Amino acid sequence: MVVVAVVVMVAARGAAAQPDSLPGRAFVRRGGIQFQLGGAGLGLSALSRSLTTNGLPAPAASVFETGTSGYLQFGRVVVAGSGFRSLTRTASNGVYQTSLRSTSGLIDIGLAIVDRPSTVVFPYLGGGRGGLVARIRGSSIGSVDDILAAPRRGVELSSRSWLVNAGVGLDQVVWSARSGRPITVGVRAGQLWRAGRVQFRADGDRIDGGPEASAAGPYFRLTLGLGLARRRDALASAVGSAVMGILR
Repeated sequence: MVVVAVVVMVAARGAAAQPDSLPGRAFVRRGGIQFQLGGAGLGLSALSRSLTTNGLPAPAASVFETGTSGYLQFGRVVVAGSGFRSLTRTASNGVYQTSLRSTSGLIDIGLAIVDRPSTVVFPYLGGGRGGLVARIRGSSIGSVDDILAAPRRGVELSSRSWLVNAGVGLDQVVWSARSGRPITVGVRAGQLWRAGRVQFRADGDRIDGGPEASAAGPYFRLTLGLGLARRRDALASAVGSAVMGILR
């Protein structure tokens, strides 16, 4: 969490020298929408051991992810809903290929410890639901006859689990349009923890047992946002982002 501490210290120094008013600040206080991208670590240790024990390749536990979020600000209280999906990571040993991706949907509540006209810094706590999808198949697809002769030569394993989220966010207004709507950039740095048991499915059918694999792990994301005039628009974005992240 060293990154979190650095973010807070840098933001606090910058905010101390800012004026008390800035065009577009009213929109930031109401809410906005954001696009986020960055890197995340996944809880794949148990799954990787199971794959390698059975002679299967194990993808790396770090992924690049993108997502959207909506946030509302009520005084110093910040409420956000977000949804994320990673790019697919693939590993091959020449015989088999394993493809892996992660998803998550989160609802968080934060408290602004720096609340200046153009800078907001807030630690936050929340949770949601996340999942992994691993596709295992032969490295060579072969012909139609080969597939029909061995219809189960590929399998898709998916896991779902509840998540607890904690971190710190920084939003900085960098430009305001004529309408007063601000453009913001920022960062999110934090950690996801798994809460409860992991539920596994194979090709959509629920199965018992399985490794404790989840989307839990550290993350660091950059944000690009737009302030909105109406809180209901920001609320729709927050709910939609979180629900889509959970249902993926």
